Amino acid sequence: NNWMLLGVLRNKVVAKIKGGFSGLLRNLLRNFFFFGQTSNIQDVGFLVKTSDGSSVGPVFGKLGFFLGDDAAITASWSSKGASGNMSCLLCRNVCRLDSQLPTYDETGYLVDHAEGDSEKFDLHTDQSVWSCFDRLLGTPPARLAAMEIVYGMHGDLDSLLGDTELRPYVGLVSHTMFDFGHVFVINGLCQFEMVEFLARAKPFGITFPQSTTWFSAWPCPKSE
Repeated sequence: NNWMLLGVLRNKVVAKIKGGFSGLLRNLLRNFFFFGQTSNIQDVGFLVKTSDGSSVGPVFGKLGFFLGDDAAITASWSSKGASGNMSCLLCRNVCRLDSQLPTYDETGYLVDHAEGDSEKFDLHTDQSVWSCFDRLLGTPPARLAAMEIVYGMHGDLDSLLGDTELRPYVGLVSHTMFDFGHVFVINGLCQFEMVEFLARAKPFGITFPQSTTWFSAWPCPKSE
């Protein structure tokens, strides 16, 4: 795999940028789509100069997705993450477990993030995310902090969600991919499940070496 490094920026520098990391990402994307008349990589394309001085093109491209762990995705979209009631960026009705909101929902629409039946999840669309954000912008200042917790996102005009010109090219749902390694393995679901399993198996004399021997017999799929 080849990871193209665009740059390195210290957190204390990012904190001084309007919109934080989300604002930085917004400006980067604006350079791709709106900087000058010839730099819109999706609609206008660009020319590639060859070694003999001639040009090839135009070459077109479009945004695929943002790949990151929970912290990176939260920062990219300026969401509240686990500090908001709606802890899942991609869901309309999945609440933080300790919010206890589903307990008071007589319709049964709301579920908590420990819900195991994915059929109960009502997924966001790009349009529904923008609608929530736009409603936040119309919230009186005195209620904004509370409503940000309700919606699970910051009402920040300088963030990526606040750029209405980028909406035809960049959508939260269409362009977000969570990093499998971090979500499921490294400090993820699989790791926490294994910790809980070993804690409950220890009284029966089952320790990590025995578990390793047992799991080593499992066949794992290989990437092509």
